[in-house]
Amino acid sequence: MADSSTTPQRSEQELQEILSKPAGPKDDQLLKDKEQAITQLATLYRTNQDATSLAQLVHSSRPLMEHLAKAKTAKLIRTLLDDFSAIPNASKLQIQVTKDNIEWAKAEKRIFLKQSLETRLIALYIDTLAYKDALALINSLLRELKKLDDKMVLTEVHLLESRVHHALSNMPKAKVCFRAL
Repeated sequence: MADSSTTPQRSEQELQEILSKPAGPKDDQLLKDKEQAITQLATLYRTNQDATSLAQLVHSSRPLMEHLAKAKTAKLIRTLLDDFSAIPNASKLQIQVTKDNIEWAKAEKRIFLKQSLETRLIALYIDTLAYKDALALINSLLRELKKLDDKMVLTEVHLLESRVHHALSNMPKAKVCFRAL
């Protein structure tokens, strides 16, 4: 792994070299090294406030994620998306990357990751005052969650829906959403 005493460009180069090595599903040590390289690169991009490179890293790390366990993949994607929050004026790119990852999760049939990312996208819509988009996504996600009977995520989505209606000054609906908990 790259040590912290090297220059950022050199450490970025070393980390990119680790990521470029081909790895199979049986090569556990290389998979761990690649996972660490991804998180270190994400930290470097967050520190340098380079949202574009971070977005490219999220996209380019997908082939590796196919070899990781679903829970580990979900944690890694959430960590990478969290790094956008520290970069000012990156919310539009963060929304786009989140949408891309939702599509990827659908294609890979990773339902729980998709629901988690959709919940995160709703929160991003609320933060960017895109209430109409948030409500549309909330409605489709609520239908899906009720079928799966996932109480924790269902509660979180109801709270987000209540926040949207409160922000829109629709107090009766905000109360109804809150009581649905």
